[in-house]
Amino acid sequence: MSKRSSSSLLASLVRACAMTARATDSVPVVAEDTLRAAYWKAAHEGIDGAAIDPLNGRTVPVEDLLTRLIDRIRPALDQLDDLAFVTDPVAALLAGGAGRGGPLNAFRTRGRLSDVVGELAEATLHTCR
Repeated sequence: MSKRSSSSLLASLVRACAMTARATDSVPVVAEDTLRAAYWKAAHEGIDGAAIDPLNGRTVPVEDLLTRLIDRIRPALDQLDDLAFVTDPVAALLAGGAGRGGPLNAFRTRGRLSDVVGELAEATLHTCR
């Protein structure tokens, strides 16, 4: 796998989601309040916590939600030849790799935003290696 940035990873996910939506007869409409709640929960709980499934509003483990998303967009990822590029770093993150809990833990240690920025920079560099 070639070295690509976390921006490329996000772009691959978004592109595969868009391709999947275009190939689908009906795309679900998600209420703005549900999305706001999901964003808030994700920001506060991180990868180790629970997430709100925007399609049904239920709280589920983040790992389950990510797994279902990747399963859903897998045909598009295959078509883009990006399956391993997406699944490898996601699997590493879920297994406790780069960045897992880092920013929140960095802030909790000394309460300094500069520690959070440093942790995010280090996680980004680790992901791009």
